[in-house]
Amino acid sequence: MSAPTTLRTLALASTVAVSLLGTPTPAPTAAALPAGDLACTARIRYTPQSGTPETYAKSFVLTPGTTYVDDFSTPTKQHVFTVSAVQLAGEARVSFDYFSDVSVFNAIELDTDVTLSNTQKKEEAHGVHRFFSSQAGTYKVEYDLTVRRL
Repeated sequence: MSAPTTLRTLALASTVAVSLLGTPTPAPTAAALPAGDLACTARIRYTPQSGTPETYAKSFVLTPGTTYVDDFSTPTKQHVFTVSAVQLAGEARVSFDYFSDVSVFNAIELDTDVTLSNTQKKEEAHGVHRFFSSQAGTYKVEYDLTVRRL
């Protein structure tokens, strides 16, 4: 078979398939999936062995495909909270990153994701992390992260 004959045969086969099976439905794309805004709430509490606990709390709305950054650094200490959201096939994934200089020699960093399937309205993540040092003592970081579809 020559190339033009092969192309005509393929075109005819496609026409017959469409007429027998109906119009093909395109596969869903990321744009066709729910991509509404997400209400996010974060609460992160750092508790040193001695001294005053520090609490970071923030609520905001995030659109998938965007990033929220809260840089609350001082001239001597770095403090940054970054959140990004992406809409994937079947789910929205929100990534949280928190970095904070808590003392001259110590810093904390927390990274986690919260994933919502397209049928979920709300998802949460909770955790506690501890750091022990014979010289620095005990530190505890607790976090609560909530993501809700609007």
